[in-house]
Amino acid sequence: SHACWALSHLCDGPSPHIQAVVKADVCSRLVELLHCKSWRVVKPALRTVGNIVCAEDEQDYTQQIIECGAVPCLRLLIKHSNREIQKEACWTLSNIAAGTIDQIQCVLDSGSIPTLV
Repeated sequence: SHACWALSHLCDGPSPHIQAVVKADVCSRLVELLHCKSWRVVKPALRTVGNIVCAEDEQDYTQQIIECGAVPCLRLLIKHSNREIQKEACWTLSNIAAGTIDQIQCVLDSGSIPTLV
């Protein structure tokens, strides 16, 4: 969890930091960690994923996160027992839905919206 928190703090900074994290090829592992049973691991992994998708840069990091399979994980996390994880998952989905038409469609196709309503 400490490594995930470190990545989260890096991704909460300027674009070059986010780019370095994404280039380190850790996105797929972060998405895998969203399935962890411990909320102490899920929370910082989720925060990192959320920080990556809300990055404002010429690069589309959101698409990389989607391609790693994050949206189905986020759909499950919006029903998590931990309220903070629910909130982070909703925030991350909303940032993905603020993307391209295909990214919006991905969120719609995931079935997440009825769970939110």
